Amino acid sequence: MSVVSFRDLVLEKIKCVLPRVVELCYGSGCTNYYLGNGKDGWVFRMFNPDDVFDRSLDRYAVKIWNKSFRYRVREIEIHRHVADSASSRFSVPSIVHVDHDLGCFVMDRVFGETAFRTFVRRKLRMNVSMHNDVMSAFAELNKCGVHHNDPHLGNFMFTDLVFVSAGSDVIEDAVIWIIDFGRSNLIAFSDDRPDLLRYLREDQYVATAP
Repeated sequence: MSVVSFRDLVLEKIKCVLPRVVELCYGSGCTNYYLGNGKDGWVFRMFNPDDVFDRSLDRYAVKIWNKSFRYRVREIEIHRHVADSASSRFSVPSIVHVDHDLGCFVMDRVFGETAFRTFVRRKLRMNVSMHNDVMSAFAELNKCGVHHNDPHLGNFMFTDLVFVSAGSDVIEDAVIWIIDFGRSNLIAFSDDRPDLLRYLREDQYVATAP
């Protein structure tokens, strides 16, 4: 007798509720579950439309593509390629299910915050070492043969923030997550850092040493 794992059971539930989730959330719907959006589509926390108290899908997120977005297969291929290219410099959420008929894919949810929220909304800063870590993360992505092509503050995230001291607003360490490969390309020799520096300005987000 075959043994069904918990993850298999959750995956079956995802497949079951996904058509209804897409129907409810496409565009600007489901604001209670909204996580973010871009030119390619919208990202929502997964949920069970038939049971608001069911939290078994909380650890997953769904990206619903804009119907006009043409590079869905490429995005999935690049996302999986990066996820399979193990790196200590950054993390990538794993894809758990793709449904091209519905125009979406489900991935592990990152329980963190975008750099936009960190630096713009919360007004936090980072030290030089942390700034170098972010730059190195994208350099490592490029070594995987991937040009992100859209490295703005909404397309990388932080978890496990560590501050230089108690009560400080300066980050010295964090887990860096690179997300959203909808605009990315497989290019052998590329460098996202010049574009990244336009968003991650040292004079604005890096704390000067006392």
